[in-house]
Amino acid sequence: MSAPALHPAVGEAYGVLATGRPINLPLATRLSELPGSDVLDLISLAHKVRLKYAPGLHACSIVNAKSGACPENCRFCAQSAHHAAQVPEYALLDPAELLSRAEAVWQNGVRRFGIVTAGTGCTGSEGEVRSVIEAIDLIHERLPGLEVCAARGARDAPPAPARGAAPRSALSTTRRRRLWPPPASRTTTSTSRSRPAATAS
Repeated sequence: MSAPALHPAVGEAYGVLATGRPINLPLATRLSELPGSDVLDLISLAHKVRLKYAPGLHACSIVNAKSGACPENCRFCAQSAHHAAQVPEYALLDPAELLSRAEAVWQNGVRRFGIVTAGTGCTGSEGEVRSVIEAIDLIHERLPGLEVCAARGARDAPPAPARGAAPRSALSTTRRRRLWPPPASRTTTSTSRSRPAATAS
């Protein structure tokens, strides 16, 4: 019995293996509408693309450094205070605990560590910002080979700095950051490497 033919959209997408060029938006749209019986063929292609163009794997472990009670109403997120999901709620982990989590990651062979928090971010919480900076410095001191990044939520327009406040540059460059602006201007600000676009118009 002969194997069934590939869905035409999947067959067209296989051209990326020969050309190295991203698929265009119309083809991506067709692939997003594939019936369930053809999805595994698309997964197989994705695996072949990865093996050809990005054969190495880079593991990154994240820690949920502040959990639950987020005021945002994102339907997909169990940490929203608007939902009934039974998730743990706790304040920001202290630097010593974050170091302990990083050491466990290091012992398991992972060399990238992300500090991620629930909530809307840095606004009005300079003490938390200082605590994250202290944790990152402590991790770099004990585990100099570990890359650390911190996702700290939304970023409002910068207010006038308070006297003695942590400088905004403290979360940039060597202390990699990923901050999200308020919903009205959802443009990613990040010092970590940006990903290439998945499609070409």
